[in-house]
Amino acid sequence: MVYIKNTRVINSHIEDAGYFLFLTSMKYLIPDTALPTYRMRDAIEKMFEQFANRIEFDSLHTHNDKTTIGKICTGFIALILRSYILKKMVMSTIQVEKVIGKVLKTFEKINLVLYKNDETSLACITKKQKDLLKQLEIDEEEFLKI
Repeated sequence: MVYIKNTRVINSHIEDAGYFLFLTSMKYLIPDTALPTYRMRDAIEKMFEQFANRIEFDSLHTHNDKTTIGKICTGFIALILRSYILKKMVMSTIQVEKVIGKVLKTFEKINLVLYKNDETSLACITKKQKDLLKQLEIDEEEFLKI
């Protein structure tokens, strides 16, 4: 899930808050950079959790290096697309918590065919998919280039 920090609300809570205590072995980490560093680390850990669980890449089931690399690359592309769509959903009027599964299932049905001569062909996009792209303010042509 993608979250956007509401700095106004965060700052109002910080004014009422007490103290943060960070215990770390990193001597170069100063208080001004500690919280953003740990927030970024938490975001990265959540992305890897999504990679393993939500995109179902917890086990690779491959038998050679080429297949393994291909599957990992495909997974990271899927994670990037998922994050992009989630960010668009957060910025739109769509209620993320209620429909995230349905939205992602709708986009999963888009098929791209790769031929031996490296040409690609995209299956037709349904009206439902087009409407969803429009609601998320994603240009259809740009989406198809991905």
